Amino acid sequence: MEFLIIMAVLLGLGFFVGGHLERQHWASIRLRESQTHDLIVSNIGRLPPPNATEARMVIGSVVVSSDFFKTFIGGWNQVFGGRIGVFEGLLKRARREAILRMKADARRLSLIHI
Repeated sequence: MEFLIIMAVLLGLGFFVGGHLERQHWASIRLRESQTHDLIVSNIGRLPPPNATEARMVIGSVVVSSDFFKTFIGGWNQVFGGRIGVFEGLLKRARREAILRMKADARRLSLIHI
Protein backbone atom coordinates (compact mmCIF):
# COMPACT_ATOMS: atom_id res chain seq x y z
CA MET A 1 0.00 0.00 0.00
CA GLU A 2 2.87 2.37 0.78
CA PHE A 3 4.27 1.70 -2.68
CA LEU A 4 1.02 2.81 -4.32
CA ILE A 5 0.94 6.00 -2.26
CA ILE A 6 4.55 6.81 -3.17
CA MET A 7 3.84 6.10 -6.85
CA ALA A 8 0.74 8.31 -6.78
CA VAL A 9 2.67 11.16 -5.14
CA LEU A 10 5.54 10.87 -7.63
CA LEU A 11 3.17 10.71 -10.59
CA GLY A 12 1.23 13.71 -9.29
CA LEU A 13 4.41 15.71 -8.72
CA GLY A 14 5.70 14.76 -12.14
CA PHE A 15 2.42 15.71 -13.80
CA PHE A 16 1.87 19.07 -12.08
CA VAL A 17 5.42 20.29 -11.42
CA GLY A 18 6.78 18.89 -14.70
CA GLY A 19 3.86 20.39 -16.62
CA HIS A 20 4.37 23.78 -14.97
CA LEU A 21 8.11 23.81 -15.73
CA GLU A 22 7.46 22.71 -19.31
CA ARG A 23 4.92 25.53 -19.85
CA GLN A 24 7.44 28.03 -18.46
CA HIS A 25 10.12 26.72 -20.81
CA TRP A 26 7.78 26.93 -23.83
CA ALA A 27 6.94 30.54 -22.90
CA SER A 28 10.66 31.33 -22.67
CA ILE A 29 11.28 29.69 -26.05
CA ARG A 30 8.48 31.66 -27.73
CA LEU A 31 9.75 34.93 -26.24
CA ARG A 32 13.35 34.33 -27.33
CA GLU A 33 12.23 33.21 -30.79
CA SER A 34 10.36 36.48 -31.23
CA GLN A 35 13.50 38.38 -30.20
CA THR A 36 15.73 36.54 -32.68
CA HIS A 37 13.40 36.24 -35.68
CA ASP A 38 15.63 38.61 -37.70
CA LEU A 39 18.49 36.07 -37.88
CA ILE A 40 18.37 33.97 -41.04
CA VAL A 41 18.55 30.24 -40.27
CA SER A 42 18.94 27.62 -42.99
CA ASN A 43 20.06 24.02 -43.13
CA ILE A 44 21.23 24.11 -46.72
CA GLY A 45 24.71 22.68 -47.09
CA ARG A 46 25.82 25.11 -49.78
CA LEU A 47 24.27 28.53 -49.69
CA PRO A 48 25.92 31.01 -52.06
CA PRO A 49 26.59 34.08 -49.90
CA PRO A 50 27.32 36.92 -52.35
CA ASN A 51 28.54 39.39 -49.72
CA ALA A 52 30.13 37.03 -47.23
CA THR A 53 33.55 38.08 -46.02
CA GLU A 54 34.11 35.36 -43.43
CA ALA A 55 32.60 32.20 -42.02
CA ARG A 56 32.30 31.16 -38.40
CA MET A 57 30.91 28.12 -36.66
CA VAL A 58 28.18 28.41 -34.04
CA ILE A 59 27.06 25.59 -31.79
CA GLY A 60 23.81 25.01 -29.97
CA SER A 61 23.56 22.02 -27.67
CA VAL A 62 20.98 21.21 -25.04
CA VAL A 63 20.02 18.48 -22.59
CA VAL A 64 16.34 18.24 -21.69
CA SER A 65 15.28 15.63 -19.18
CA SER A 66 12.00 13.80 -18.82
CA ASP A 67 9.97 13.99 -15.63
CA PHE A 68 8.72 10.93 -13.73
CA PHE A 69 5.21 11.16 -15.21
CA LYS A 70 6.41 11.18 -18.83
CA THR A 71 8.86 8.36 -18.16
CA PHE A 72 6.08 6.29 -16.55
CA ILE A 73 3.62 6.89 -19.40
CA GLY A 74 6.37 6.26 -21.98
CA GLY A 75 7.11 2.94 -20.30
CA TRP A 76 3.47 1.89 -20.57
CA ASN A 77 3.40 2.91 -24.24
CA GLN A 78 6.53 0.85 -24.83
CA VAL A 79 4.92 -2.21 -23.22
CA PHE A 80 1.73 -1.95 -25.31
CA GLY A 81 3.47 -0.82 -28.51
CA GLY A 82 3.03 2.15 -30.77
CA ARG A 83 4.52 5.62 -30.82
CA ILE A 84 5.78 7.03 -27.57
CA GLY A 85 4.10 10.39 -28.06
CA VAL A 86 4.91 11.82 -24.63
CA PHE A 87 8.53 12.29 -25.72
CA GLU A 88 7.76 14.04 -29.03
CA GLY A 89 7.08 17.36 -27.34
CA LEU A 90 10.29 16.95 -25.38
CA LEU A 91 12.27 16.48 -28.60
CA LYS A 92 10.61 19.49 -30.26
CA ARG A 93 11.39 21.62 -27.24
CA ALA A 94 15.02 20.47 -27.19
CA ARG A 95 15.44 21.12 -30.93
CA ARG A 96 14.03 24.65 -30.67
CA GLU A 97 16.15 25.37 -27.58
CA ALA A 98 19.30 24.23 -29.43
CA ILE A 99 18.48 26.52 -32.36
CA LEU A 100 17.96 29.41 -29.94
CA ARG A 101 21.36 28.74 -28.38
CA MET A 102 22.92 28.76 -31.84
CA LYS A 103 21.20 32.07 -32.52
CA ALA A 104 22.51 33.48 -29.24
CA ASP A 105 26.03 32.40 -30.19
CA ALA A 106 25.60 33.97 -33.64
CA ARG A 107 24.29 37.19 -32.11
CA ARG A 108 27.33 37.29 -29.80
CA LEU A 109 29.57 37.04 -32.88
CA SER A 110 27.50 39.69 -34.76
CA LEU A 111 26.49 37.23 -37.49
CA ILE A 112 23.39 37.66 -39.64
CA HIS A 113 23.00 34.20 -41.20
CA ILE A 114 23.22 30.74 -39.67
